[in-house]
Amino acid sequence: MTYQTDLLLVPSAPILDVARYASWPFPGLTARETAQSVLAQSAEYKQAIAATILSGPAWTTESEVRAAIPQDWKDALGRFFHASLCQREGEQHGIDVKHVSHDGGGFHIGYRARPTA
Repeated sequence: MTYQTDLLLVPSAPILDVARYASWPFPGLTARETAQSVLAQSAEYKQAIAATILSGPAWTTESEVRAAIPQDWKDALGRFFHASLCQREGEQHGIDVKHVSHDGGGFHIGYRARPTA
């Protein structure tokens, strides 16, 4: 199933390939956790994050993106679910990534879709 948010399509999450990691999981992780970790770092998931960002308002925060990502991705990724893109990954999709500092300490990540010509 593909989700449509405005004009961009957010692909549905693939089925985890747990069997692939059954004999060689990452140290300290089960085969399922390894598959989730690999998927969380994949270009496919980064594309889903970018599509979610580009489908929303011009400026959005990481927490807003986390809330907007389809539930099937959240279920597939489990504890490895995130909504982070680094600047390089954002640039590949026409997104500016900014770390916004808080006065009392800490920060949040903000995303801005670049205007298209």
